[in-house]
Amino acid sequence: MEKNIKRFLFSIPSKRKNLSAEANIALQMGALASKQIDINRTRCIHPGGRPENIAEHNLMLAKVAPELAVLLYPELDENLVARYSTLHDDIEIYVGDTPTDTLANLDLSKKEDREKAGINKLLEEYSHIPSYTRLITSYESQTIPEAIFVRAVDKLMVLLIHIPNNGTTLQENYTYESFLESEKTLLQRDRYKYGQFEKIVQLRKELAQELADRYLKK
Repeated sequence: MEKNIKRFLFSIPSKRKNLSAEANIALQMGALASKQIDINRTRCIHPGGRPENIAEHNLMLAKVAPELAVLLYPELDENLVARYSTLHDDIEIYVGDTPTDTLANLDLSKKEDREKAGINKLLEEYSHIPSYTRLITSYESQTIPEAIFVRAVDKLMVLLIHIPNNGTTLQENYTYESFLESEKTLLQRDRYKYGQFEKIVQLRKELAQELADRYLKK
């Protein structure tokens, strides 16, 4: 699989012999976090012209998802939701982001192959930190309710990110009608990703309508 990947965007820092195991783990996890700043995500541009990056996306999700869990699905472990939120896109540190909601001619099979290679590389390089790799593996398996919930709430972030720039990116790419039609199509395509969390589906519809009314309605 990895032979089809020309190069990864990140490689774990080598172990430093003069440091303890704990210090090396801190250094290696810190490097993983720092790299998130370099990976841009979507077409949404912040005021000043800066694109969104993975670090702020993960922080947004980590702020939003636990609170929605408490409010809407209190049976979930909100702390596990928060933990999954901080690492759900760590694979993109290795392979970058492909915003499937904005690429009409995307070859999904190539995206899946690239991401599979990336996750294998991440798990290999961080195998000496099993508490971390177990979380990555359980999130990717999408069998635990908290993991499914985080993936569902993650779909709201592509809407919330348009608020800081007052819908400028939306206005550059959509009309009122085309945006709502796009949202309808995306929900139909990705409905399975929301699992049993129908309240998150309804939240996405509510937020999409708010964006359309506020920024696109003539």
